[in-house]
Amino acid sequence: FVATDDCTVIMELRILQPEWNFLSECTEEQIYNENLEGGYNITSVPQWTPEQREEHFQKFFIELYALALAPTFIGVSYTNVAWWVYFMRPPQVQDNTFLLLDEPGLQGREILPTW
Repeated sequence: FVATDDCTVIMELRILQPEWNFLSECTEEQIYNENLEGGYNITSVPQWTPEQREEHFQKFFIELYALALAPTFIGVSYTNVAWWVYFMRPPQVQDNTFLLLDEPGLQGREILPTW
C-alpha cells in the first residue's frame, strides 16, 4: 500500500517495479494526470470545493489507518504523517516493524533548551 499526496509517484513506482502490485487511494485519473500540483499545497486549500475537501480528508484518513494497521510501515522521519502513524499503531505491534528510510535526528537544527 502506498500513501502519498503526490499520486503521480504511483506511475513512477509501477515503471520501476512492474511486477509489483501497488495499492493506493489514488485514482487512475490522479496517477496519470500530469497537471496535478505534485502534492499537498496548503495555499490551495481555501479554493477547494466542499466536495474536494471531503475527498482529500477521506483519502488522508484511510491512508493513516491503512499505514497504522499494516504489518510493516516504511517511511521517512521528516513527515508528520510518519509520526501520526507511529502513535496510531496498536500497542502489541513490535517497534521493529516501523522502519524509517532516513536517520531521524536534528540534521542542522539547533537544540533549544526546554527546561
